[in-house]
Amino acid sequence: MTEKEKIEAAIQEFKPALEKLDNEFVGQTIGVARAMDEMRKNLDAIEEVLDRREHDRAAQMGYRELSSTFIWLQRALGGLQDVQNHKHTLVAEIAMALGVPVYEKVTPYVDAVLDSAKVLTKEQKELNRKQSDELYAQLKAEGKTIMDYMEEKRQSGKTE
Repeated sequence: MTEKEKIEAAIQEFKPALEKLDNEFVGQTIGVARAMDEMRKNLDAIEEVLDRREHDRAAQMGYRELSSTFIWLQRALGGLQDVQNHKHTLVAEIAMALGVPVYEKVTPYVDAVLDSAKVLTKEQKELNRKQSDELYAQLKAEGKTIMDYMEEKRQSGKTE
């Protein structure tokens, strides 16, 4: 069995953990994207107020809306960093299970099975944004979070 075949076989053994990791990346990336969108909206609103020379109002908006959105973005990015650390740990576990001395040999194989590692086209990003907005509206109406949705999806065995 070649090294490549051994790595691919090990990845199959870690498939449930990799699927969960993929879902975590998707959930955290959605959170970052939504926070960035909200940040852009807040900046545009402040720019409109400044254009009208309403300096006091602009300052208030900066301290309230913009600062809270910035904190949300920081937390979302922190969540993304946690998932990235989880990925590094998982790749290291796969490498150790194989006795592969070089972590970097395993990473490309892991990335090949993670949907979240694939680069999206502009059209795919737009479609994802539209679907994300629709999904968030549905989840809000049901009183659920994106993490609830991802866990339900993982438990049902559905992947997209």
